Amino acid sequence: MAEAFVQRLILLGMLAVLPTVSQAADTNAKLVEIIESYQELFTQRLDSDMEDRPAMSWSYVSRAINEGFLRFTVDPTNTSLLRGAYFRAAPDVTHIILSQGLVDIWPEHPSMVFSLFSMGVEDAHMFFRDPQAWGASQTDKLKLLLIRVESYSTAARLIRDRLLPEGYLLTPYETYLLDSYEEDELASAIMYLERFSLPVAQALHMAISAFEDEERADELKGFINSLGEGLLKNRRELPSSSNEAAVYSHAVAVHSWLELTPSLISRIHNKGSSAPLSFPEVLEIEPDYKELRGKLETSRIGDMPLLIRMHEDIIAGFENGL
Repeated sequence: MAEAFVQRLILLGMLAVLPTVSQAADTNAKLVEIIESYQELFTQRLDSDMEDRPAMSWSYVSRAINEGFLRFTVDPTNTSLLRGAYFRAAPDVTHIILSQGLVDIWPEHPSMVFSLFSMGVEDAHMFFRDPQAWGASQTDKLKLLLIRVESYSTAARLIRDRLLPEGYLLTPYETYLLDSYEEDELASAIMYLERFSLPVAQALHMAISAFEDEERADELKGFINSLGEGLLKNRRELPSSSNEAAVYSHAVAVHSWLELTPSLISRIHNKGSSAPLSFPEVLEIEPDYKELRGKLETSRIGDMPLLIRMHEDIIAGFENGL
């Protein structure tokens, strides 16, 4: 079954050719092996009472491949691992793109390749399932983050339900992701790998959902400002003797508010409008939000060196520790 799938893949021209012939041959051969091996993970069905999100995602993607809507390619200039598999949509054809770095660690570290590959597959699945919602997420950081969270969740389920039972040796990255999924519902993974606070994102998502349902603009504005004031207060009151992990956690929460609220506060004024206001224009008619935003920006500027360093150190630790 898997062999026939890959033969169809090649015949349909789903693998993009790299510039250097010898490099292309080796890379494309590995890419075929990755896709074939990933397909084989789903030959064994899970128990009927278990949700099999990775298999469902692959089912959507497989149909898109067979219908000529999706291709796979490798970016030979990208050496990243944790950002080594991602989805891109274009008018004529869509792609799941793998980094050269991710392809290069196959087959020595298959569990890492599968886990990261599944995230690109999940993103593609969400596009083909609801293109309009996926498109809207590309200009809304909150929606985009929640899609990313779903991709991490799919990867964690693949690790738990497929890779571990099959005896795959996990790298520290997969172990960490699975632990975060089971212990804190991915909050720590999102904080360190994405530099966002999942509790802040979830609170804002619930608030905007209530606004969309009942159009309570004043309540939404009040909640956004109250949340920001609370985060600023918590950061300011953090003892100077606090360790870096505690400072980072509070700084990420402030950063998340600053990054995620512009689309929400703008939505209050632009919902259903034929002439939407720009964010600077929204700021001028929301003085309380504007003033609070300035205070939080000052806090973030002071914490930015730590935010950058800890995030980069975490990524480098997983990528260099193989």
